[in-house]
Amino acid sequence: FPTRRSSDLAYPLVNASWRDDHLEYHQDVNIGLAVSIDGGLLVPVLHKVNRTDLRALTKNSKELIARTREGKSIPGDFEGGTFSVSSLGQFPIQNFLAIVNPPESGILAVSRIEKRPVAKGDAIVLSERMNVSLSGDHRVFYGFQAAEFITRLKELLERPLSLLS
Repeated sequence: FPTRRSSDLAYPLVNASWRDDHLEYHQDVNIGLAVSIDGGLLVPVLHKVNRTDLRALTKNSKELIARTREGKSIPGDFEGGTFSVSSLGQFPIQNFLAIVNPPESGILAVSRIEKRPVAKGDAIVLSERMNVSLSGDHRVFYGFQAAEFITRLKELLERPLSLLS
């Protein structure tokens, strides 16, 4: 989740919620991870993503997913989500749409990484590509803000080492 500083979110509307008749901003980014289980889907929450380093996020997400699949969830695992991610990368699909989990403002659908032919100058080369789609609550943010967010996410995914600085 791109941030300027841990306490200053770069895209606060993507991490906000519509509650009753007003917009509620969240200080922490708490990402729900769609996890398939026998007979269904659960969405455990990775808390304080904006305040956690990349190494710890990787470890925490693997542990959270394993606990969920093993039926060993702990209190708080399914509470406080502000945004979700759903990945169907294990399936041979290029696109899908995910449904927003209220009161979250959005969900990012991530498809499989595949080698595809792309133009590079005057040549056609194979390049790894992945499609994402963002579903959002239009009471909270609109297409313009979604496009800005997705553009920044694309930049970060294309240059992941920039996340380390």
